[in-house]
Amino acid sequence: MLIVVLIALALLVAHLKGGKLSRLGHPHLHGLRFLGVAVVLQVVAWKLLASHTNWHPEYFYLASWVCLLAFLFQNTKVKSLRILTLGTILNSIAIAANGGTMPMDRGAAAHAGLRFRSNYWYNSMPLKHPRIPVLGDYWAIPQSWGLLANAFSIGDVLIGIGFSIWMWKTVFDESLDPVEETNTELSDAA
Repeated sequence: MLIVVLIALALLVAHLKGGKLSRLGHPHLHGLRFLGVAVVLQVVAWKLLASHTNWHPEYFYLASWVCLLAFLFQNTKVKSLRILTLGTILNSIAIAANGGTMPMDRGAAAHAGLRFRSNYWYNSMPLKHPRIPVLGDYWAIPQSWGLLANAFSIGDVLIGIGFSIWMWKTVFDESLDPVEETNTELSDAA
């Protein structure tokens, strides 16, 4: 949730400051199909399979992070994506080390007022024996913040900041605007 809030806030501020959000669609990024597959896999894991744990939604979720990494590694020349890439790598390491689930600190879960039901898969939840817990959802937005209450990781923070930097640089980059072609007529000197 933190990532979504940071992205929405960055888009709103950039728009209010006069940035052209249409520049975000500029084809300067490669491997967008991997990004699309990642989104589909996360939706499948969260919305379709979460209550069907025997179908292993955690594998779909882990595969989505692999697709995100594939997309980002195809864009290593885009300097403004480097912080976002680092955050994605950190989250991917934590998720992979824990079999497709981001480990969550129990104290962070309690502080955010999060409840977990049995026989249901969560992309992030307290685990009995988490691996690399420092990369997990270790901090929390308190329950008193209502819908924003959640736990988050250092990777989430880097993804939010990294996306904001990339988006900010992109919406204000006039070199991404289409070049207007001028029709010049050559007159024949007779």
